This record gives sequence, structure tokens and C-alpha cells, in this order.
Amino acid sequence: MKASGRWITAALVSVVLATPPVSPEETWYNDAPAWSPDGRYVAFHSNREQTGTEMQVRVFTLNLVSREIVALSDPALTSLSPAWSPDGTAVAFAARRGDNEDVFRRDADGSSIRLTDRPGLDSSPDWSPDGRRLAFASDRGAAHREIWLMNADGSDPNRLIELPGDAHNPRWSPDGRRLAFDMNVDSVRQLFTVDVETKVLTQLTRGAAANIHADWSPDGSRLAMHTDRDGNWEIYVISADGSGAVNVSNHAAADAQASWSPDGKRIAFWTNRDGPREIYVMASDGSRQERLTTTPERRPEESPPG
Repeated sequence: MKASGRWITAALVSVVLATPPVSPEETWYNDAPAWSPDGRYVAFHSNREQTGTEMQVRVFTLNLVSREIVALSDPALTSLSPAWSPDGTAVAFAARRGDNEDVFRRDADGSSIRLTDRPGLDSSPDWSPDGRRLAFASDRGAAHREIWLMNADGSDPNRLIELPGDAHNPRWSPDGRRLAFDMNVDSVRQLFTVDVETKVLTQLTRGAAANIHADWSPDGSRLAMHTDRDGNWEIYVISADGSGAVNVSNHAAADAQASWSPDGKRIAFWTNRDGPREIYVMASDGSRQERLTTTPERRPEESPPG
């Protein structure tokens, strides 16, 4: 990795998200797709509007019919990991300034609300199915990130469970009873679920391969994730108990950060098979893979056309 500010910042973003690191060849990237509840939009974060050498990452939405892309977040913030509210009227995301990262909410009227405000890292927000709470990863009160809950307005933050390793990417099950997340186990990220009421922790994956960023199917029977068990990052689908792993992306390039469509028929993900990281969509069985984004063909040092 180049020892410049741009690539150091990019590496920090990748560590926060627990995704494959951004390489110098991936000058432009689109990450973390998230379907809107009505299935009409995909939110994602990207540096596609960056005009200088300093990293500028914003949250965007993509209209799946018109293919129009609209920026949502403040360009002054490094904005990451969008998550739609269940009614589709708001998007939560994490925003980084320096070494600090907090959770924000962007409402339909265009207003932005800062939900957390503290030194350290609050990242990877996800809405509960009833829209009343947000789960997020936080290092408050610990040497590593654990899973926390707060009300949708940012009030009453509390740690859900004390964890032995660094945890990321909490995702609510469709019935609201469990959270899936990934956690370091002997320096390898593995998938877990925790019962929100009983706090019972269940490990879903094991072994030498990393298993990261689970997303529930709408019926709660399966999880999509990315893993390097085949020597490169691939999208796999597993049963909710961790069994029956199937490689659905099946490509030599890196494929990561899966997001199920609301009807369960499709999965959005990013891939670098075209050079820059682009958002793709495929059928849930891996067929009919289609690119959704096309990144500007320019380098960050260049000004945008026009």
C-alpha cells in the first residue's frame, strides 16, 4: 500500500468496516450497499465525487429504475455504512472525522441528526425491525468494539453484551429477536448471533477462514456473508444456524458486503472485477449478475468534468 495520506485513510476505513482493504489499484470505490425497504433504491458509500488527494467518502442513493445517483451526506464528513429505517424515511450512517466516528441519521426532509457524540468509534448502525432502536458497534467502556443499542433518537445507549473480541456489523434478524455480527476469534473474524433478550451467544462459523458482514434474508432463514475460505473474497449464503454454506458469487475477483433485497430474490454486493469497486446485484442463487454503478474514469488528483 502506498504510504500517502490517501491510502492510509482508505486503510482506516476498511479496518472500521472489517472489509478487504482498499488497494492502490482501486482508486475509486463504491461500498456497503443497502436496499431500501420498498426495493426501489440502494444506498452505498463512495468516493466517486472526490476532487483532491484527500479521501472524501459520502453516502449516496441509487434509483434502480432511473439509475440516478444522489448524494445524501455532508461532503465534510467521511460517511460510511448506510442503513435504511424500516419505513424508508431515514438513513442512519457512521461518520468519521480524524480518529472519531459517530452515528448520524438523515431524515426525508433533508435534515441530519447526530445520534452519538463521544471520543472513539461508534460504527455500523442498523435499525431494529420496529424502527424504535439502532444497534451499533462501539468501543465505549472497552478496549475493543462491542454491540450496543440505543433509541432511534440517540437516547439511552446501552451495551447489549460484554464480548471477548472486537465486534462489527450488527444486523437485526427480521423478527427482532437476534442480532448477527462478526467478531475476532484468535485473530480471525467469525460470525455470531446474540439473543437480544436472553443475551445467549451462538457462534455460527469456525476455522481458519474469515467470515464477515452477515445480512439476514427477509424470512430469517438464511444469512449472506463474505468469506475468504476459497482464497479470495466470495459471497456465501448459509442457513441461520451456520450450516449449508454455498458460494453464490463464484468469481476470481473480490466480492463482499452482501445485502438482501426486501423480497429475498436478489443480493446486492460490491466487487472489484472491473477494476474499481462497483455495486452489483445478482439473483439470490448467484445467477444474473449485473453491474449497477459505473465510477468516473478519472484519478482523485483530477477535477471532475465540467
